[in-house]
Formats: sequence, C-alpha cells, structure tokens
Amino acid sequence: MMNLDTWNGLSSDQQAAVDELSGQKLSLAVGEFYDSSSLAAGEKNAETGIIKIMLDDAQLDQWKEATSSVVDDWATANASSFDASAMYQRMLELAGR
Repeated sequence: MMNLDTWNGLSSDQQAAVDELSGQKLSLAVGEFYDSSSLAAGEKNAETGIIKIMLDDAQLDQWKEATSSVVDDWATANASSFDASAMYQRMLELAGR
C-alpha cells in the first residue's frame, strides 16, 4: 500500500522495482513465513506445556458474547476516522465467520 502521490513521484524504474517485490510474490512469501512461524510456535507451546483448546460452538458463542464489548469499543473509538463496524464485519466475512 502506498500513497498515490508518493507512487506517482517515483520514477518508472522505481515503480517497476516495487512491483517486482510486492503483489502476489510478496503475499506468497509472507504466507509461507506465517505458516512456518505458526508451526514453530505450536511446537514451542507444546514443549512448554501450553495446550491449545478448540472451543465447541456453544463455548465460542459464550466467548463472543463475553468479548463483544472490545469490538464495540474499538468500533466506537474509530467511528470518526472510518467505518470500523463495516470493516470488522468484512473481516469476519473474509475469515468465513
């Protein structure tokens, strides 16, 4: 992501270099890093006795209810800057929730 005026201020060679190092290529590299880091963290957690617990639907509903004020407070605090509620709902859509 870059400010359009900043982008337009770059030379065509600079824009080409940014294009070469971003987009799908960068997304794939970051995804691979995230996957390997997540796996390593899971292994480290297991070694130190941290247990990952998957919540069933009822437990997840309780968790969502108990933490909903966090999202509501964040959306309210950012309402004057952007449509935080819409952004959060879109994030949930993209996450398949």
